Amino acid sequence: MIRVVLGLVIAGSVLGAGFAPSQGGRQDDPEDARREALRWAADFDGHRAVTRPSRDAVIGFTIPTAVREVSVRGGQTVTVGDLLIRGDDEEDRAEAVFSRMRAETPLPLERAKAEEELAQLEYDKALDANRQGAGAPQELERARVRHETAVIDRQLAELNQTLSATQADKAEARVEKFSLKAPFDGTVDLVMVDVGQSVGAGDPVVRVVNIDKLWIDVPVPTDQTIALGTKKDDPAWVLMPLAGKPSVFEGTVIEVSPTADSQSGTRRVRVEVQNPTRIVPGLNCWVRFTTPSQEWQGRISRATASPTVVAAAGESTRD
Repeated sequence: MIRVVLGLVIAGSVLGAGFAPSQGGRQDDPEDARREALRWAADFDGHRAVTRPSRDAVIGFTIPTAVREVSVRGGQTVTVGDLLIRGDDEEDRAEAVFSRMRAETPLPLERAKAEEELAQLEYDKALDANRQGAGAPQELERARVRHETAVIDRQLAELNQTLSATQADKAEARVEKFSLKAPFDGTVDLVMVDVGQSVGAGDPVVRVVNIDKLWIDVPVPTDQTIALGTKKDDPAWVLMPLAGKPSVFEGTVIEVSPTADSQSGTRRVRVEVQNPTRIVPGLNCWVRFTTPSQEWQGRISRATASPTVVAAAGESTRD
């Protein structure tokens, strides 16, 4: 869960910054709040980055089709496997039903087995007659060949039934291509099509995100990552100005790129922050990988000592 290390909301005389409501109940000018947030960011001394969903999928059909059903809308919560969008699958669905019926009918195999049994009886009868000297050698040979042919026909019937089952699986898999389903638990961000619209293979159709966790890819100077020995599971501190109210959250390093960018002299470090209060991703933030300075710790101590600021800090995570 998000552990709020700092939610500094400056009101009145607390720390003397400019986020307090002005007289008459109006908020300060948004530009002033933005500049104040940038001053806090500079003081925080972190690396600028942007938050994003931990899971983000833009989904489309793998084959051209026309949209026949839109089952979701933007902002709707979905569970993995839920139908999102359905294409024109009527013809392929009928083909799949036909293939499955052909695969599951036992009649061709039963007929082949019956023919084999009959051929076996005739061959046995021809053998008995031959032993008693009553049958012609040609009749015995014909009975033997008919029996061997019947065995082959039965084996072919078994093979055809297996192939028909495979064909039915293939037809049903093609039908599935016309149904876009939620790849994970999350929220629909945007539906990009409407019923009746034709779409091509690979065209973006719907976007699904999961913001239970936020990911932040931070470009960190390569020298700093080497000096700190930055590695997976290290702590990180993330400053987010939420509605003009700077708040710091503790996160965890989950990835450190094995390579560096020679042009920028940076290395990608991915930080994960738990997000039970559903902070909106896409916000600018600042990330540092060392414990905040003594000055910041002093500010944290004074801020958390004020019941007013503590309450406001809790409200800031819900904005």
